[in-house]
Amino acid sequence: MRAALALAATTAAFLSSFTPVKAGCEILRAQIAGCPQGCWEVADYGSCTPASNSTCLCNEPVFVESVSLCIKSTCTPSEIAQYAVLADQLCATANVTLERRLLEREL
Repeated sequence: MRAALALAATTAAFLSSFTPVKAGCEILRAQIAGCPQGCWEVADYGSCTPASNSTCLCNEPVFVESVSLCIKSTCTPSEIAQYAVLADQLCATANVTLERRLLEREL
């Protein structure tokens, strides 16, 4: 798990240093699939929209909580873990570190 988190941090640093925020966000969002994607489709975006960049999404507590609660209640532990890595990478493109209050309870 620590190795995966270290790899995620390294990947996020690489992506954010060579890719504009919008492009990095779109690349990572395209990797969200299955159960977590379904949660994004029904999420409450708060002051953001589904087309918003990572700066808006990762700083919008209504969206973060909405997606987290959906994923926690409907996805498998494996999907939760995979999504956590992608969410960290996505928010790193906006220099945001997510708090794992909701997801960590289940991991």
